[in-house]
Amino acid sequence: MTIDMSQAAQTRRQIEADARLARLGATGEARTAARKRVMSEIEGEELATANAEAAKAEATTERQRIAAVVRAGRDRDRGQQALRAALLAPIGAEAAAGLIAALPTDGTASADAVAVPGFASFGTPAAQAERRRIASAFAHPGAQGRFAAVCAMILDGDASLTAEQIAPLLATMPTGPVARTPGPGARAAGLAEFGGEAAPARSKSETAAAGWKRAAAEANRLIGAGTTAAAGGAGQAGPLASSDQYFGMTPEGRAAAEALRRARG
Repeated sequence: MTIDMSQAAQTRRQIEADARLARLGATGEARTAARKRVMSEIEGEELATANAEAAKAEATTERQRIAAVVRAGRDRDRGQQALRAALLAPIGAEAAAGLIAALPTDGTASADAVAVPGFASFGTPAAQAERRRIASAFAHPGAQGRFAAVCAMILDGDASLTAEQIAPLLATMPTGPVARTPGPGARAAGLAEFGGEAAPARSKSETAAAGWKRAAAEANRLIGAGTTAAAGGAGQAGPLASSDQYFGMTPEGRAAAEALRRARG
């Protein structure tokens, strides 16, 4: 990041330097040395401001990307899986829609599929810091069963809120159903959605696992993702490979946003 070196900007700095020197009361050689120091201070302050504004813009862009992906997922009852993908790969809403099309809904997905992932080191430092803030909020124990509420506060609300700040408010809200691993009957009925084939040569659990592997591979292909060490360990491929903890969904997003507004005065 660089500062504005136009004539107008340099003139502005000279005026500010003159004002500061007048307050110092320096004269002669002392004034010359003081002017150099003051000009350096002014330029440093401008550079720090420019860097802060750039970082804020980068964080906002990253938050908006994740929010768009999650909205695309929630429109298809797959918001938690969309969040997971957005935290692990730099995908947009359109790519996310294609990614999650082959997956089960959040309510019938396994705990692994909706787990908040570990850290993925892509993007600028500001974007990475924003993903850490978002992931921390969704991974907080109080977020379990309150997915819509966390979305309203963290993705659509105040960009400065942290997991610790929203925890007391989340504790006052009802929880929705948590995602679960389907039983054998549900898994058998859902094999077509997973892309599985009911082959008598293997068990239902083996068939479902193979179907999920194919669905994950297709999702990774859509976003061009390869093996992601940040997703949880060696040998796990793409954004849908690792597990952490799981959360449910609730339609309380609007209520959460309104409660947050009242809580913050």
